Amino acid sequence: MGKTGIFLVTLLELMKPGAGNAFKPHQSIIIGNTRELAHQIYKELRKIGQFYTSPQLRFSAYIGGTTFVENSQNLKDPNTAPHILVCTLGRLTHLLEYKYIAI
Repeated sequence: MGKTGIFLVTLLELMKPGAGNAFKPHQSIIIGNTRELAHQIYKELRKIGQFYTSPQLRFSAYIGGTTFVENSQNLKDPNTAPHILVCTLGRLTHLLEYKYIAI
């Protein structure tokens, strides 16, 4: 496990809800400065995140080069919204500009 893995495990441990609580939508945003880096972080998160399934942890990548509308549909529904967003800065700007998320 490299630096990315250690960062993600630490993040997930800090986010872990207490008894009776649940993860909150849009609880954490990870910004990769390139599509490649954001995709690498997302792949590592998928590997590590499988061990945080009680309650179910959701995460998603929002990276340029994909259709914005398709990529952002699940953000407004609290039942499907990811708890962790991995995105590029440009895509984060769009999500904030079109009010899909709020910081």
